[in-house]
Amino acid sequence: MGPENRPDVFQAIDNSGIFRGDVKWDEGFDLTAKAQEQIRQDAISVGLLVTAEKNAEKALKEFFKNIGYTVNVTFN
Repeated sequence: MGPENRPDVFQAIDNSGIFRGDVKWDEGFDLTAKAQEQIRQDAISVGLLVTAEKNAEKALKEFFKNIGYTVNVTFN
């Protein structure tokens, strides 16, 4: 769901000069993972995730129906 925590696409940019310490990648990835989970929980609490899943299921079923397939859609 949404933004992924993909270390292979991150890039460090430092504009702070000589007073900047080393980039703490693990800390940043941990914070990103926590933010992703918080976004997911917020989406669940306001019903957004359920609505998105229903819309995605409908779109996928219609798409595959148009090309002659019947599909079952499940979400984790």
